[in-house]
Amino acid sequence: MYAFDSFEGLPEPSGVDAVPGYEPFRAGQFGCSALDFVEELRGRWVPETAYTIVAGFYEETLRPELYDKLGLERAALVWIDCVLYESARRVLQFIRPLLQSGTLLMFNDFYRFRGDPTLGERKAFAEFLAADPRLAVTDYAKFGGAGQAFIVHPGLEFPFSTGE
Repeated sequence: MYAFDSFEGLPEPSGVDAVPGYEPFRAGQFGCSALDFVEELRGRWVPETAYTIVAGFYEETLRPELYDKLGLERAALVWIDCVLYESARRVLQFIRPLLQSGTLLMFNDFYRFRGDPTLGERKAFAEFLAADPRLAVTDYAKFGGAGQAFIVHPGLEFPFSTGE
């Protein structure tokens, strides 16, 4: 498992992420130290050998050289907990080469911003799918107050053709 986090909370919302009238997201919100994170995992009996932490904001850490450095080849599950559009966009760009048939994408904040599809994780995901028409997903489950999970089908197009 790999945990990518700034451990400083959200970056400063700007551009499309600075939306008046919605949840008051701000720089530093949701911060948690790496030590607190490790303690949380330890309390859940997750051995330290089971995960690698990559600390830093996504624009600094999600670089192509990281695939080789960490030995990243395929992803079974990707938990995206970004809230903001810019952060989610960067994560989706980074994970694209790792997606395989059956990868589970779980967006923790998919329905933030009152579910507005032009904001946050929903906007980033819609653009991600539009950029690659061969990438299909199946709605899998809603979870928590704002979460949505999808199953990925790279190389397929919807609607499926039965060939008849």
